[in-house]
Amino acid sequence: MKKVVLGVAVLLLIASCKQEKKEATEANVAEVEMPKNDWEILFDGSSLDKWKEFQSDSVSGAWTIQGDALVYTPPSEGEKRVNHDLVTKEEFTDFVLSLEWKISEGGNSGVFWG
Repeated sequence: MKKVVLGVAVLLLIASCKQEKKEATEANVAEVEMPKNDWEILFDGSSLDKWKEFQSDSVSGAWTIQGDALVYTPPSEGEKRVNHDLVTKEEFTDFVLSLEWKISEGGNSGVFWG
């Protein structure tokens, strides 16, 4: 009987600790959520005005907008390899990043910041 009571007490203690941790995590998320009108939209599905290629002042034809997606077409075999990495024209130091990202199978790309 003592083992059953002790086991129930331990389970209740563990459950209460997990609940406190969940509440703390939700509080942290609330601190960084911003009202929608405070978001700086960097890509609206129709314009690359807020972007440039690394070490350039513009975006080359390697980047196109298809539908509402930003699409990169790599150079074909034999073409000169050039860095087409996109960077924002403006620098940001304090931000919340939200994006949808899709890559073809076997692709090798990512998002870098900092």
